[in-house]
Amino acid sequence: YIEEMFMYSIIYSLGCSFINTFVTCVVAYVTTKFRFWVCRFIQTMVIVLMALPIVGNLPAEISMASTLGIYGTMWGMFIMRAAFLGPYFLIFSAVYSGVPADFTEAGYIDGANEFVIFFKLMLPMVKDTFMTIMLLSFISYWNDYSVPLIYLPDYPPLALGLYNFSHSSNNEISTVPMKMAGCCLVSLPIIVVFIVFQNKLMGNISMGGLKE
Repeated sequence: YIEEMFMYSIIYSLGCSFINTFVTCVVAYVTTKFRFWVCRFIQTMVIVLMALPIVGNLPAEISMASTLGIYGTMWGMFIMRAAFLGPYFLIFSAVYSGVPADFTEAGYIDGANEFVIFFKLMLPMVKDTFMTIMLLSFISYWNDYSVPLIYLPDYPPLALGLYNFSHSSNNEISTVPMKMAGCCLVSLPIIVVFIVFQNKLMGNISMGGLKE
């Protein structure tokens, strides 16, 4: 059932990477634009949680997911990935901090509200950063097998299938040539993604638009 695992890998990787990147982008924009104490608290919390190791929260997460009825579902996995903690938040914050205030002021003069300014003005300006972070997240989720092993037992992606095959008791499957073939199969989509989007992954991000 390798076709099903490949489909689960695409859904899991694309959904989780897009939702995680979008939520991080929105929260970083809000905390950078508005100078309330809550925004500063969120920025500090992200840095502190990156420095402190969080150990022992897995049983609590599984219990919470089971209580909410989202355990073992793909859409529940998307909800759990809708977080903004991590280094990508700092990257988005740095990008938004470098955008001149003249753009938002011009939007206010034209009568645009906050949603219009974000979706039609700010988001297109950081689309290169958004795509780069989403691609990096996609690669990370594509190679991930530990989280689907715990949360998605009924929807095994390709990486989890390879892990199960490599630990199988079947001698025909657990041989070294079969493991190498599985590794090549898993890495092939990542190679294709890198070839197609290498300019976004390796290129420099530049923004402009203001006239002297």
